[in-house]
Order: sequence, then C-alpha cells, then structure tokens
Amino acid sequence: MILSGLAHVEGYRVTRNVGYVIQETVLGLNVVRDFDAMSANLFGGRATLYDNKIQTARDDVITTLTAGAKSAGANAIVGMNVRYDLGQGMVMETVQGTTVELEKLGNGDER
Repeated sequence: MILSGLAHVEGYRVTRNVGYVIQETVLGLNVVRDFDAMSANLFGGRATLYDNKIQTARDDVITTLTAGAKSAGANAIVGMNVRYDLGQGMVMETVQGTTVELEKLGNGDER
C-alpha cells in the first residue's frame, strides 16, 4: 500500500478513484501521562509517554485505514492528512485521504 500526503505519486498514474476514507481514534489521557507531560514542560524534553501513545494510535488508525482501502480494491491512499484535536482530557486523532488504484508508469508513458 502506497501512502502519500500529495495528490499524486511520482512514477505512477491514477487509474481509478476508489473513494474518500477517514479513520478516527480517541485517546484518553491520565494522571501518569499528565505528570510526564508536565515534567517535560517544566524541565525540558519530550513527553515520551504521550509520544508513544499517540504513535501507537496513529499506527492502529493507518493499519485500519489501509485494510479498508485494500478490501475496496485500492493500492494507494493519496492526499493523506493527519489531524489532532485536544480537549477535556482526550486527544482525537483523525487520518483521512483518497483511496485510489495506481499503475506504475513505464518508459514513454505519460500521465
């Protein structure tokens, strides 16, 4: 599965637009992670517990998104966008894009 934030992929052409996809996940924050984040803010550095949790959530969202795209017959998601919204002790992560079928260009092929 090819993933791209751009609307096109160099060396490929879109042969079919499968459709728009969106996947969301909501992460609850807790006291231990909040303390880690607060310590990072006070003393510098990264809030690694948040980093790890958000990375795991993003991996899960992309795995679910790509599985759905594959089952619909797509071999790529283009125009991907990842967005985070914070509020009331939670983080919502949204990944969206357009599922497409791509064909690799050969020598002399035009877009």
